[in-house]
Amino acid sequence: MFVEAFPKFNNAKIVRALRAYFGSVWHVIVVALIMTLSAVFSLEIAAAYCYLAIAVLVCLFCEDVRALVSVIICVPMSLSIPNNLSNPSAVFAETIFADNAAMLQIGFCVAVAAVLLVGRLVAMLITGRGGRGMPRLTIGFLLLFAAYLLGGLLSPYYSASTVLFGALQCLMIGLAYFYFYYTVDWKKTPKGYIASVFAVIGFALVIQVLNMYFRNSVVVDGVIERGYLYPGWGTYNNIGCVTAMCIPAICYFAVTQKHGWIFTLLAATVMAGVILTQSRGSILFGGIVYVAGMIIVLVKSKSRERLLHCIVIAVIVIAIAICVFVFREKLQNLFNALLRVKTDDAGRKELFIQAWDYFRKYPVFGVGWGGERWIQNGNNFLLFFMAHNTFLQVLGSLGVVGMIAYLFHRFQTLKMVFRKFSIEKCFTALIAFDVLFMSMMDVHVFIVETAMFYSIVLVFLEGIDKREGNEPPKKRWRRKNKKAEKTEA
Repeated sequence: MFVEAFPKFNNAKIVRALRAYFGSVWHVIVVALIMTLSAVFSLEIAAAYCYLAIAVLVCLFCEDVRALVSVIICVPMSLSIPNNLSNPSAVFAETIFADNAAMLQIGFCVAVAAVLLVGRLVAMLITGRGGRGMPRLTIGFLLLFAAYLLGGLLSPYYSASTVLFGALQCLMIGLAYFYFYYTVDWKKTPKGYIASVFAVIGFALVIQVLNMYFRNSVVVDGVIERGYLYPGWGTYNNIGCVTAMCIPAICYFAVTQKHGWIFTLLAATVMAGVILTQSRGSILFGGIVYVAGMIIVLVKSKSRERLLHCIVIAVIVIAIAICVFVFREKLQNLFNALLRVKTDDAGRKELFIQAWDYFRKYPVFGVGWGGERWIQNGNNFLLFFMAHNTFLQVLGSLGVVGMIAYLFHRFQTLKMVFRKFSIEKCFTALIAFDVLFMSMMDVHVFIVETAMFYSIVLVFLEGIDKREGNEPPKKRWRRKNKKAEKTEA
């Protein structure tokens, strides 16, 4: 905004230096480092001021807000374990949320950042440097928003709470998509930018996973107790999901970068982090995406690079085989908690049946977001009915209307992915698809941070086409002159 008001500062050395830094991967690394330090050492207040400082510099001096993408992703994952309210043993009075001074400072940072972001949006719209016109997924999103707000209509469960929760869902899944569409200069966005963000964050999350083990003392008598595995911002399923999302990003660089075999090794490291989360859905679907990514890497790599990839993969497989053979009993004991549950559905079967019953009773709009669970939990609208399967969630909560809207949204996203398909699109799409796959056994796509991450990936998928000039041609409707029509007749 500052440089729009005073254009002569565009060529100032300090402005050019700031733009060079914020456009580099070093900025992403610094943001991930801030997130890690905050999550490990309970430095939420310091992190909030650091994020605010970045927002000030980016909004005032950068050409767009691309550098804030990593900040927006890292902010919700900056909470430390002592401040995790998802932990059943957590005491609210002992968390940062009970400290009025801390909440006042965080509120101040959020308020100032919000003003800056709105100001930057207005400036970008005036200058026209960001996206123009209507985003390609707009109709699908609007239909989805309408279904989210109408969920439960015609059922006894429809209330202000379900509308409010539906509005929150709309905000989570749509705000980042539309905001970044208009505030990022897509022509100047380098290839693989969003992949670099998720790749760096993936390694930071592995550190958070290890911190869970050391901080929570999860290994009891040589056995990992899954109940003690939680980061500062959710459960082991949440961190398992986001960590798994980062694997395709690393695989992208394994294909595109010189010495890509290093990234093949790093992808295996992050996959090991996913396994350590003990999240079955993340391990299963993250593992499938990891294998698919490695296959694509081998197919798309050139001869010498392919040989190096094969050597690294072979070394990894042999190392795993040796460890399993030599330390079989210790590993079996260590992961006994995961092995015990095996195919146990953890109550999912009952939830599936309940979601289907909701759909059968109220097929048009479903029962909304709460159903009977809100009645059981004193109408706490944040504790929504979780079907742990996207399709059953949509059918039970939003009915046929919601399913039509969801399928249209899915059709639009797939159409965007496969139009002018490329390696960059392939791995970027796999980041988003990873969330969708894991949501077949969980509720990730309806949770704040993962829904937001999903929408950010979608807007960068669209940005690839805008950068490459691969946007579909706009339809132009011409009105025929009545006289011309008569003449033709």
